[in-house]
Amino acid sequence: MAGNNTVNFNNKNGLGILSWNMNGMKTNYSIKCNELQTYIDNSSANIDIICIQETKLIKNQTPFKFKGYQKPVYKNRLNATHPGGGVCIYVKNDITFKDTSKASVSDIEFISRIFLEIQGNEHKVSIYNLYARCSRIHDDETSLTRQIKT
Repeated sequence: MAGNNTVNFNNKNGLGILSWNMNGMKTNYSIKCNELQTYIDNSSANIDIICIQETKLIKNQTPFKFKGYQKPVYKNRLNATHPGGGVCIYVKNDITFKDTSKASVSDIEFISRIFLEIQGNEHKVSIYNLYARCSRIHDDETSLTRQIKT
């Protein structure tokens, strides 16, 4: 578990979630990441969770660190030798969460997925961040559905 507080949904105006298919997150100097950090810093929106798809990081690369957010939970594409796919979720520093993604490896190479659970005072919220390469989805819809359910 990360963080040290539960979220009191009754005292907040909901849980703010931003989702973005970034199409590439290379380094801490990524223009896209810096632009997103500037948006977060200057936005009046309450962004508690950031879900990013297509990080395009390979094996030993780690995601950008956003100010005000915990170390991201991320999954790079399996056996990637070139950039493609990948997802990550950032959670604000003051929110407790649990990574509920299964430890087993996905049996579908073209899917990247992460599941988190956030415990509020009265409610539990599940966050699913999934990326599936479009050109492959119709090849195996049954397996895709199985991956989403597990």
